[in-house]
Amino acid sequence: SDAIRAAAADLRLAERYGAHVSLTGPVPLSDDEFASLQEGSPLVGSIPVAIVLVLLWRAVRSTPLVLALCITMLGGLALTAALGLMMVGALNLISIAFAILFVGLGIDFGIQFGMRFRELRRVRPGTGTA
Repeated sequence: SDAIRAAAADLRLAERYGAHVSLTGPVPLSDDEFASLQEGSPLVGSIPVAIVLVLLWRAVRSTPLVLALCITMLGGLALTAALGLMMVGALNLISIAFAILFVGLGIDFGIQFGMRFRELRRVRPGTGTA
């Protein structure tokens, strides 16, 4: 896409003929979608991460358990992305939506798991049995 735009600029089509070049098709569309997704992504990405960490901490109240859940979530997300790339060959906006869904469901499961873990520890400390 960049090479085509550069070649069109070098030919000065707008100056000479009053014409301009527009790119169509799935590749330029995907490029534009990902470019719009990257705009402001550090802020847009850091706010939900902070909210998830606060919710995890409030739910399980254990730093080691929060770290374990986050490491497990990142590992699962990396494995899922790698398998998706291997099977499909490219990620798209639907892949990003599924990654958000994966994180949401994983954190939900992690909170439930952590709460059950705390409950079992409270019943009989050290053994987890009643």
